[in-house]
Amino acid sequence: MVDMGYYLNILVNLAIGLIICIVIIVLGFILASIVSSMFKKYLRKWAEKTETKIDDIIIEAIESPIKIIIIVYAIYFGLSFLPLPYIITLAIGNFVKFVVILAITWFVAKIGEGSLEHYILPYIKKEIYEGLDENQSKLFKNLTTITICIIGLLIALDSVGFDISILLLLIAIFGLGFALALKDIFSHFLSGVLLFWNKIMKVNNNIKVGSVIGRVKEMHLTYTKLETPEGEEVIIPNAKLINEIIIKKKE
Repeated sequence: MVDMGYYLNILVNLAIGLIICIVIIVLGFILASIVSSMFKKYLRKWAEKTETKIDDIIIEAIESPIKIIIIVYAIYFGLSFLPLPYIITLAIGNFVKFVVILAITWFVAKIGEGSLEHYILPYIKKEIYEGLDENQSKLFKNLTTITICIIGLLIALDSVGFDISILLLLIAIFGLGFALALKDIFSHFLSGVLLFWNKIMKVNNNIKVGSVIGRVKEMHLTYTKLETPEGEEVIIPNAKLINEIIIKKKE
């Protein structure tokens, strides 16, 4: 004989767990909305009144990750009231861990991007490389963001049990091939960094490189443009400048 009371009790417990689950998830979304509203109404306005940019960077970077973490943990906590199989519970736990690490990664990436934009790149432009333009600045910021995101993704994958050794091997092989294909560009780029860092020369200096004599018209990270006394423009790769003897005439 079927025990109807037993099955009724299961259904009641399931219904109660489902209701609690829904309530917790809804409360999580409400809390995330409240946090977002607080950021917009109070913290951002407070940050705008301060002289430093670091608080603006932190507030801008942390708002989205906090909302994501609140919602994800609300869903995880709500689902814990349902009688789910162990394998599904484990998968949900790994998913939460994965998303939280990605959210933290995004926070770190935004901090790095903001620090570059407001502190590091302006310092480089003022003290090291006056020719740093918007496109180069954007390139530096994008490379920083991509690098941090890749590292965060690898950490997230490793945290949920994914074997990243093969992935790391593929990245290493791809990176080696990429570096060999662009070795000349990297050579010119690093030479440009050395030129600017050591302040060997600057725009409007009159120099002689090999048989070329001219005024430094433009300096870029991969090449330098000279203007000869005859009015001709000569483009010299920075690696050549590093390897040649540079004679700089007195101003």
